[in-house]
Amino acid sequence: MRENSVNKFYTENIGKYFGFIPKSDFNKFDSILESSISHKWKNIHPSYLSSREALVLGIKIMNSHDEVCGFKDHDAHEMFDLALKNFKEAGEDRKHYSLAMGIFYFRNSLQITDRSKQVKVIRLAKHYIDEAISVKEDCLLTRLHLVLIHVAMDNMSMAVSELVKLGREMNDRNIYNVLFHIYEKLGHENIALFYNLKASKLNTEFHLAA
Repeated sequence: MRENSVNKFYTENIGKYFGFIPKSDFNKFDSILESSISHKWKNIHPSYLSSREALVLGIKIMNSHDEVCGFKDHDAHEMFDLALKNFKEAGEDRKHYSLAMGIFYFRNSLQITDRSKQVKVIRLAKHYIDEAISVKEDCLLTRLHLVLIHVAMDNMSMAVSELVKLGREMNDRNIYNVLFHIYEKLGHENIALFYNLKASKLNTEFHLAA
């Protein structure tokens, strides 16, 4: 995966904190990164970019400021905001825009040392994550970002509850493994064993079907 890929932007936090990356459908944005957007952003005003192009440019700015030096006056937030304002497509893509803004605020909150200010930024992140979930509630990637938001807010009970809910709704072995490690660390051996067995069962079924 390329250092500046759209896929990396959306999945990096999940891979870092959960140890796995859910299946995603972001490859279509990489094609924009490689084609029209790379030529357009150096020659035209950002307001002429399509929503999808503005989104990709915002992500590119987040990943590598050096590559977009021609747009010093237009940071990632402005691009994500532009993408949301110019949004014309319905459904799945709307989720991508809201999720991008949520990730932007979450990543920035991690750099803030003043807790009261940090919480305000995390709440902004949650607003956009919730918005993305309202578009597509069964998106595991987005729901896992909500779990991270709960953890960042020091609300572990809600984080675990969300993971339990995800496990019940999606029957995902990776989620069961995460729950196993959480309950094992908390010393709840019976609950940990329950999720370990569920993960093992799905893992066996996966290999038998392969």
